[in-house]
Amino acid sequence: MIAALLLIAAGTAGSAQAAANNAGPDAAAGTAPQSTPAAGPVSSDPAAYAAALHSPDWVKTPDGLMYKTCVHTLPAGASMHGDSVVLANGVKQAPFKPCPHPRLVTAAQAAAQSAAAKRAVAKPAFSTNGWLQASWWNAPNYLTGITSTYTVPSPPTTDGATNFFFSSLEPSAGDSIVQPVLTWGNGESDYYLTSWYVTGSNSETGQNVATAPGDTVTASVRASGCASDGTGCTWQIITQDNQSGQQSTLSVTTDESYTSAQGGTFESYGANGCDYFPSNGGINFSDIAVYDNNNAQTSPSFSDFVADQECNMSLNIDATSTTFNWSTS
Repeated sequence: MIAALLLIAAGTAGSAQAAANNAGPDAAAGTAPQSTPAAGPVSSDPAAYAAALHSPDWVKTPDGLMYKTCVHTLPAGASMHGDSVVLANGVKQAPFKPCPHPRLVTAAQAAAQSAAAKRAVAKPAFSTNGWLQASWWNAPNYLTGITSTYTVPSPPTTDGATNFFFSSLEPSAGDSIVQPVLTWGNGESDYYLTSWYVTGSNSETGQNVATAPGDTVTASVRASGCASDGTGCTWQIITQDNQSGQQSTLSVTTDESYTSAQGGTFESYGANGCDYFPSNGGINFSDIAVYDNNNAQTSPSFSDFVADQECNMSLNIDATSTTFNWSTS
């Protein structure tokens, strides 16, 4: 099966992700949460989300929960063209089968992906399963890229949560995302970098690259070959540790037009207190550059997305930076 080939070629991956890949797209669907609705791109059903969160059959991704057979790590040099993998030697593999289950997101995240995304979405209870905060811009035309830099924060005082940090682009429907990601947890014992393409059907990742607190990271998403309406772009997603020079790379060709930008996003799963977040109390995405449909740098008007108000969370944003702050006790 193609999944076996992908896993052998991919090398080391986080254990949750590797387990997902090992199952393969042709594996039996397994047991989904009882309340999961019929297959579709995205669902914000709270009962299904709660059940999936505690199920070993679902994987935490930096854009919600996905069924384990629908997350695939590509071998080095491979790229995605629609649902098919093209290996480095040019050989095209059979397409991935459509995922039998929708990607699950929180109600707050679904609200942020609606027309109300320009306004804050408040949820007063302590709940760290999903997007917590982000800077968000809905562009007047399609976008062709976003880049940013940041310093890897200190480890959390208490281990056990999965924390994701990233800049990203999405289409207006919010049913896919291109994102270079910094991760703490999710099967690894330290920080690592991974380039992701998350969709409502299947999700693909580049290989994991080790990084460490204090290292600077350059995150880049750039498109080429787009049609006049922004569809058919080929995206190069690169997450680079500037100290080691190591990169996680992913190349995908997509059908949708990407029109919203997230200058910075903080997402977390499984935190039972503020000490599960990085102990230095913040992260700063700087040198943010967003590129318009002419591949020219534009000036985004980022607004706040706020889904969690515990731990004294706050964010400061302008056109070129997004800074998250939180208390750690």
